[in-house]
Amino acid sequence: MPLFYVPSNNDLYYSLTQGGGVPGGHNVIHKAGKKPFITPSKEFHSIVLRHSDIVVDIGAYVGTYSLICARFPVKQVTAYEPTPFSFSILNKMKLKNLKVIRAAIVHDNRKESRLFISNGIGVTNSLTLSLRKKEGIAVPAVNYTKAIKNASIVKIDIEGGEYDLPIVQPHVRAYLIDFHSVPGYAWLKKANEIIEELKDNGYITIVKPDFSCGWTRAGSWEKEIKTTGTCKELMNGSFCCGCGVEIKATAKALCPACWALWSKKHKKDFKLGDMQ
Repeated sequence: MPLFYVPSNNDLYYSLTQGGGVPGGHNVIHKAGKKPFITPSKEFHSIVLRHSDIVVDIGAYVGTYSLICARFPVKQVTAYEPTPFSFSILNKMKLKNLKVIRAAIVHDNRKESRLFISNGIGVTNSLTLSLRKKEGIAVPAVNYTKAIKNASIVKIDIEGGEYDLPIVQPHVRAYLIDFHSVPGYAWLKKANEIIEELKDNGYITIVKPDFSCGWTRAGSWEKEIKTTGTCKELMNGSFCCGCGVEIKATAKALCPACWALWSKKHKKDFKLGDMQ
C-alpha cells in the first residue's frame, strides 16, 4: 500500500500513519509538506473496552477512536462525521462492526445543519459560528438521543456543539467528551454543569479535564452497566479485524497483510488467519 495518495482540493493529503494507539495505524490528514496530524488520544484508552460494547463516535474525524474500538473488536461502532473530506477518508475502512455516517449531531429534529469550515485540516470545523470560520456548507443532521439510543460508550468531539446536546443519558456506561472554548459564550460554566450532571447520575471521573489549555480539556466518565453480545463475524475469525477482508480462522484474527503491519503489542491477542 503506498504511503501517500492523490490530494484533494485545498491541497489536503492523507496517508497511512502509525500512532494514536490505533492498531495497524490509520489514514490521517495533512497539508502538502506538513507532518500528518494524529488526534491526541489520552482519554481514548481510559475506558476499558468490552467486546459487547456499542460505541457511538460523534465528531469522528478520520476515525482514530472508532478504529481503536472497531479493531478490538467491539460489537458495533457508529461513527458520525459531517466534513466531506474527513468522511471520505474515514469511509475507506470497511469492517463488519463499523458503520460510518456523514452527518452532524444536533439537539433537535432538523434534517440539515450548517457546518462552518476552518482553514486547516478540518479538526476545527464546527456547527458553532466563530470568527475562525469563514465558510458554511449544508450537511445532513441527526438527532442526538436517536443517534445514541443503543450506545454503551459515547465519544463527543464537536468543537463547541457539545453544549447544545442533552448529553447525559442513563443507559450509556461511559462518556469521552472534549470540551471547547466558544467566543462570547459561557462555555466553561456549561462544561462544569455537564460534568456535575454526569456525577449526579452516578458516573465516576476517569480522566479529569484540565481547562488550562485547548489540548487538555477532554475527559472520560464511567459507571457500571451490563452489556451483552459481540460482533460474531470478527470474533469467530470470518473476517480480518484489521481491514475486513474474508479469512479463515477459529478466533479473532488478522489477515497476513495486517499481521505484518501491526506491532507485536497490538496483535498479541489475535490469530494469524489464512486468506479465503
